[in-house]
Order: sequence, then C-alpha cells, then structure tokens
Amino acid sequence: MRMSFFIVFVTLIAACSSRGNVPKGILPKEKMEDVMWDVLRADEFVKEYMLARDSSLRDTAEYIRMYERVFRLNKTNREQYAGSFEYYRNHPTLMKEILDSLNIRGQSQGLTPEVNIQEKLPFDVTPPEQKVKKPVDLN
Repeated sequence: MRMSFFIVFVTLIAACSSRGNVPKGILPKEKMEDVMWDVLRADEFVKEYMLARDSSLRDTAEYIRMYERVFRLNKTNREQYAGSFEYYRNHPTLMKEILDSLNIRGQSQGLTPEVNIQEKLPFDVTPPEQKVKKPVDLN
C-alpha cells in the first residue's frame, strides 16, 4: 500500500514539474514569443513600407520572402513555426501568456494598438439604433 502511494505521489510530482515543458519539436514559449514578434514586425513592414511604396510587388511573395528571413534569423523554419503555433493555439493558457508578453513588449516600445479602429474601416459600422437621432412620430 505504501509503495503504490509513493509511486502515485512521485508520478504526480513529475507530471506537475514538467508542466512548463513543451513537446519535442515545439518552440519553447520564450522562443515562440521572439519569432511571433519578428513575424508581426515583418508583416507590418511589408504592408506599410514595401507594398505601399511599390505597387508592382506581389504581396504574397513579399510576405513569404520576409517570413523566410525571420525564420532564418531565429534559426527555425516554417514547418516548426506552424507546428508550434498550432500547439500553442490548442493550449490557450500558454498562448495567452505569449500574447500578453507581446502586448507588453509593444507597449514598452511605444507601440499602441489602434484606439479607434472604426476610423480605419472603409464602411460604416455604427449600429442602426445609434444612427437614428430621434424617433419619428407617425401620428
């Protein structure tokens, strides 16, 4: 009885201590955060700088080329990044930690999210009830 309790106890301790570890082939959380940060920056660079200044560029090809540079810089590849992204997407707690860290990193570098995204949209997103100034009296 004591031996089985000891085995269960050791197994539980081992399982809890490996909680922060990710499976083999998956980027560790800190590395994934760095790669995601670089991918986001590359995305913004292509969209705001390259494509905005040269309309002859094919956007998909430019994004792919920039992502490949990011992967080389971070000593990983598209397949490992995609697999890691899928892993973290299926583990929302870990993904939230990564996204929160990215948010803090962006804020510390003076980057702020769009405060009023409605100004950027090409169409009106105002709810109908807010468009009507006063009710129409039909009597």
